[in-house]
Amino acid sequence: LRFSRAIDPSLRNNTIILSGMILSLFLNAILTLFSVLSTDGLKNILSWQLGSFALRGMTPVYLLLPLTAAGTLAIFRYRRELDILTFGGDEAAALGVPVRKTKNTLVILASVLTGCTIAFTGVIGFVDLAIPHIVRRLWGPSHRTLIPFSFLFGGSFMVLADLFCRTVYPPAELPIGAVTALMGAPVFAHIYLSSRRSGA
Repeated sequence: LRFSRAIDPSLRNNTIILSGMILSLFLNAILTLFSVLSTDGLKNILSWQLGSFALRGMTPVYLLLPLTAAGTLAIFRYRRELDILTFGGDEAAALGVPVRKTKNTLVILASVLTGCTIAFTGVIGFVDLAIPHIVRRLWGPSHRTLIPFSFLFGGSFMVLADLFCRTVYPPAELPIGAVTALMGAPVFAHIYLSSRRSGA
């Protein structure tokens, strides 16, 4: 959060995304060094970097379910502020939204939810970028529907992606993070380019 604010005090969406990517690349570089230096843990580190649901059992589900539900409900409370923020920070401030406090709170909530999930599953990329954009196009921009539908649609997508990874090349299991990146990156690129053309 401090890194993002140092780059852009207004914490625009693009800044947050790019800051996350920079930090992710930096941490992945550190993990790569660890994997080279520690051959014993190479398989575990590689599995975590590529993302996987294999051999996790139900314990992570029991631990993450209440946290995810509480975090999602907390974010859902800010649905009105999020709707107003889509018009820009200045407009939101003029309408009485505490922009800085709201953004800080939402970034912290999203970071905690993401961090806790990744601790168990490893890095599974592009789902968080592509799915909300797809949901927005299907059901509209209102966060009253966008937040719960992204939650449900994202979870359903992960179930299907995991099923694909387990069955496409048996008995081996493909790393789900690599599969979601291959699927999500082109979708997100298409959405981003389409939005730029429509805004031009």
